[in-house]
Amino acid sequence: MRPWKLWLVMALTFLGMVGVTAAFIVPILMFMGAFTPLAVAVLVAIMIFIQWLIAPGLIGAVYNLRPAEGPRYRWLREALERVARRSGLKRVPRLYIADIPIPNAFAYGSWLTGPRVAVTRGLLEVLDRDEVEAVLGHEVGHLRHRDVQLMMLLSVLPALVYMIARYAYYSAWYSGDSREGSSPALLFVIGILGFLVYIVLNLLLLGFSRLREYYADYNGATVVEDGAMKLAVALAKISNATSVMKSRAPSLVSSASKFKALLILDPEAATPVYAGGEEALVMRIASRRMTLEEKIAELFSTHPHIVKRLRNLLRLAGRPLPGEGGRYYYY
Repeated sequence: MRPWKLWLVMALTFLGMVGVTAAFIVPILMFMGAFTPLAVAVLVAIMIFIQWLIAPGLIGAVYNLRPAEGPRYRWLREALERVARRSGLKRVPRLYIADIPIPNAFAYGSWLTGPRVAVTRGLLEVLDRDEVEAVLGHEVGHLRHRDVQLMMLLSVLPALVYMIARYAYYSAWYSGDSREGSSPALLFVIGILGFLVYIVLNLLLLGFSRLREYYADYNGATVVEDGAMKLAVALAKISNATSVMKSRAPSLVSSASKFKALLILDPEAATPVYAGGEEALVMRIASRRMTLEEKIAELFSTHPHIVKRLRNLLRLAGRPLPGEGGRYYYY
């Protein structure tokens, strides 16, 4: 494992997204005489600060989180303390329970609130305790790499570009006669260009989001005994249980996906898996070929496809599939 590669990709993603955003916004606003580059930087900084300030409270409200207190969750708190210590965290995250039936978990927080980890009631019902511990190791990996904060920061940039593009596009339709410095044709071009930049920024953000999941998987695999197989089994069980709920209560799954980038598995992308023993189940999923449709859909997903994640975890467990060799996806 080479963690410096994650830091490098994080830095390049940050610089790339900031560069693309600045290349679109600064010339336009300077031409229109609306803002200077310094004013743009201040605006972005204010948006980031507001998001950092309200995001933890918003997440807590959406998922109805409550502290994991009392003897019932003692084993869960102890498991989190173990993986946090083995991951090298100086501060044990605060643990919360989301009272929803869909099995999932996520890490969140900011420098204002401190690190936090939440698991759903459904996760505790579907997984064995050692599998839950591997999932906690994955979530602590996100906190260890500080990728949660970077995702929050970077998500502001596409939103900012979208607001400007939307304003320019609709101003072009409703501005009427041409006015100095703001002709409908120019505003229309700015709007269309802005939407294209918005798509590029989102693709960069989604690519980074998928990469960080591999590194979080690695953390879960290494801070728990036989963590790679335990996490692989956990992901298979989560996918299977979520796909069943998706067919029975699609609105519930859609509601739980509001912050899908935070979750260990995108609920809307969950697929049914085969019946069988746990390890055999993982091998059967990992052995199947991804369709072209699945490969294209993955480009627009916050998470790698489960087939690729399970293959990666099998290699970490020393059980590569025939013909796959020893290559890891996060390299």
